Amino acid sequence: MLLNNISQFKSLQAYLLRGASVGILLKVAEMGLAFGSNVIIANLLTPSEYGVFSYFFSIALLLGTIASIGFEPYLTREIGSLASGDNQFIIRRLLRFSRHSVFLASILISGVALLIGVLFFFTGEHKMAFSISMLSIPLFALSLLNQGALKGHKKILSGLASNSLIRPVTFLGLMAGMWLYNGAITLEQFVLFNICSFAASWIVGDLRLRQLSKTTMLSQKPNLEVDFKLRNVTPFMFLGALTVIHGSIDTLMLGSFSDNESIGLFNVANKIATVCSLLLFASNTALAPVIAELNHKKDLTTIQVVVTKTIRYIGLLSIPAIGLLGIFGKEFLMLFGKGYEQAYPVLIVLLVGHFINIIAGPVGNLANMTGNEKLTNKAMGISIVINIVLNAILIPLFGGVGAAIASTISFIVWNVYLIFTVKKATGINTTVFG
Repeated sequence: MLLNNISQFKSLQAYLLRGASVGILLKVAEMGLAFGSNVIIANLLTPSEYGVFSYFFSIALLLGTIASIGFEPYLTREIGSLASGDNQFIIRRLLRFSRHSVFLASILISGVALLIGVLFFFTGEHKMAFSISMLSIPLFALSLLNQGALKGHKKILSGLASNSLIRPVTFLGLMAGMWLYNGAITLEQFVLFNICSFAASWIVGDLRLRQLSKTTMLSQKPNLEVDFKLRNVTPFMFLGALTVIHGSIDTLMLGSFSDNESIGLFNVANKIATVCSLLLFASNTALAPVIAELNHKKDLTTIQVVVTKTIRYIGLLSIPAIGLLGIFGKEFLMLFGKGYEQAYPVLIVLLVGHFINIIAGPVGNLANMTGNEKLTNKAMGISIVINIVLNAILIPLFGGVGAAIASTISFIVWNVYLIFTVKKATGINTTVFG
C-alpha cells in the first residue's frame, strides 16, 4: 500500500535526502581524515611495519565485531520499527541487555585472543603491539552497539559522528602531539593511539544515546515481548562475524601466504577503492530505519519506490568515480609514499567488485531490515568459502593481485545470490534496473 498522505511521503523523501547528505559529508570527512592518517603512517613506517599495523588492526576489527554479537544491525531494525510508537520501555530494556551482553562477550574474547596470540603466535618483536591492539576489542564492540541504536532512532549525525569524526580526529591529534613532542612515532605508539581513538568514539556515542533516553524511567516490570525479541539477535551475531571475516580474510591470508609488504600494498589499494562505495554506504545508513519502519507497516510498494530512486542516483554519481580512479589510480597511490604505485593492478581488480556492488544496490541492507537476515548469512557464508579457496590458490601465485581477484569474485557471488533470493522473498528489486 502506498503512503496515502502526500506530506508524509515528502517528509520521508526529505529525511532520506538529509540523512544521505549527512552520511556522505561525514563519510567524506572520515575518509579524508583516514586518508591523511594512512598517508602519515605509511610515510613514518616501512611498508613492512605498515603491513603489521594493518594485520593487527584487521584482527581487532574481526574480534570486535564478533564481540558485538550482532546487536548493531539488530538494534537499527528493532528500534527503527519501535521508535515511532509508545515503546520506550521495550527500547530501554533492549539497550540495557545489549550493553551487558556486549561488554561481557568482548572482555571474554579479548582475553582469550590475547593469551593465544602472546603464547603461540606473536612472541617476537611485535608482541607488545599485538597485546595493545587487543585492548581495542571491547571499545570497538560497544561503539558498534551505540551506532546501531542511534541509527534506529534516525539520529544519523549522532550515529555516524562518533566513528566518522571523533575517532579519526582523536587519532590525528594524538599523532600530531607525539610528532611535535618527540619527532618520531613507533608502531606500538600508533596502536595505542588507535585504542584511545576508539575510546573517545565509544564515550561520545554512549553519552548521546543516554541523552535520548534520559527522560524515560526504566521500570523493573518484566516484559515477555522484549525477551522474545532478544532471541532474534542470534542471526545478526553470525552475520556480524561473517561480514568482518569476509572483509578481513584477504589481509589475514596475505599474512599467512605472502609478506607484510603485500599486506600494506593491498590495504592501501583497498582503501582507495572503497571511495567508490561512499554514496551507497551513506544511503544505507539513512535507508535502514526507513525500510524497517515501512516493512513493519507492510508497505513494500513504497520500499521499492524509495530503493529504486535512491540506487539510481547513487549509480549516476558513483560509476564516473570508478572510471576516474581507474585512470588516475597510480597518482592516488603515490600519495601514500614511494613504492605504493605497485598496488595499481590490485586497485583495478578491486574497482570491478565495487562496480558490481553499486549495480546490485542495498540488497544486504534490505534483507536485514525486512527480517530476511538468514539469506544474508547464507550468501556471506558461500562467499567466504569461495574467498578462502581462491585466496589459497591465487595468493601464492599472484600475491596481492590474487587476493584482489578472490575478493572480487566472492563479492560478485554474494551480490548475485542476494539479488535473486531477496527478490523471491520480498518481491523487491534492489538493482539500478528495478
